[in-house]
Amino acid sequence: MRILCMRLPQLPIEVEIQRKPQLARKPLVLLQPCNQRVLIASKSLSDIGIIPGESRRSVEQRYPNAFFLTATEALYQKKHTQIKNILGRFCTDIESNSLGEFFISITMLSRIFKSEDDLSVKVIQQIVSETQLPVTVAIAGNKFTAYCASLQADPTCTIPTGKEADFLASLPLTHLINPPSELLRRLNIFGIRTLGEFAQLPHGSVVRQFGPELAHFHDMACGNDNRILKPFKYPPTIILSKTLPDPLSDIKPTQNILQKLTKQLSQR
Repeated sequence: MRILCMRLPQLPIEVEIQRKPQLARKPLVLLQPCNQRVLIASKSLSDIGIIPGESRRSVEQRYPNAFFLTATEALYQKKHTQIKNILGRFCTDIESNSLGEFFISITMLSRIFKSEDDLSVKVIQQIVSETQLPVTVAIAGNKFTAYCASLQADPTCTIPTGKEADFLASLPLTHLINPPSELLRRLNIFGIRTLGEFAQLPHGSVVRQFGPELAHFHDMACGNDNRILKPFKYPPTIILSKTLPDPLSDIKPTQNILQKLTKQLSQR
């Protein structure tokens, strides 16, 4: 299996810069409109520890020069969907679990294009042409390696089959997907800081030390990731309606009708 990962982790920031190019050099923070907490911060701020969910006041205390904007989340989702639709021209089965991140299987596509590098370039050209957004694309033999490669892509990166572990070896443990802090702490105590060092541990020892539920992190460090793509499928929509002969002036009859419709719906 060959997996393509396309990423634009700073999608909301890039969209705002498109709208107002003068924001490009500002330490930008986008705030959620509902609670004025950080949705995302520009890379210069995230690199110094400004994280999603942090309060505006906290950011102001730590970085007084931060430039705040209220996020326009519907616009970011629209751009995300636009990119998804462009990728859909290459492959209809697309997995996306976060804004600006996509995975597609290219096993069949590889037979159509001259090479995987050619495919990567074509994907980027199509997306940049229609969105003017600076995306990166990486291809590897599994999701985890493709994801890690996308972090290194400039703007593309292809990891040959069988070279996954070699590529991952020098990367820090923080590249693991949501690793428990306790796992990182204990590995750090042992002097293990890279995926390659983690991979060198015997698998049985990892299971005994950390439990079978964390063994998949060791598999990933070794370049193995058996997770399959989980394309999003829209659930079926069922609609029930009832036409009333007269306008309702009381909430109680409305509630009774809605309860009956809900019961009918649950029995479908």
